[in-house]
Amino acid sequence: MLVDGKRIAELRYLLEAALLQIAGTRVNGNRQHRLYNTTNILFEHCDSDAIIMGLEGIAVSNGSACTAASIDPSRVLLAMGLTETEAFSCLRFSLGRFTTDADVDVTVNAVKQVVAGLRTLVGWKSCKFKILL
Repeated sequence: MLVDGKRIAELRYLLEAALLQIAGTRVNGNRQHRLYNTTNILFEHCDSDAIIMGLEGIAVSNGSACTAASIDPSRVLLAMGLTETEAFSCLRFSLGRFTTDADVDVTVNAVKQVVAGLRTLVGWKSCKFKILL
């Protein structure tokens, strides 16, 4: 398990590094003290449900398993200081024993495409000032 954990943590790091290349993204939570296989990332000006719908064949979540039936924002993300809007713009990625480098590449490319498409719809542009919607 230790070998799997280290390999999975490295894949999570690669996933995060690639997704953080997208403007307006950030990792939620402590980047040092956390589970090795999970990350939660905010995508500014994107609804997490819309991202999920665009990620055909990729399993991601916008909440924890215990809140799967809830339409409320994550209490954990709100407690961490995120606004409701931000909490509704976050995805949780979980990696496992059978996750490969190719899986990470496919996921990153799909997320980039979906996020770019959604942001085009709302007129979001990567710039140095915030656009108020």
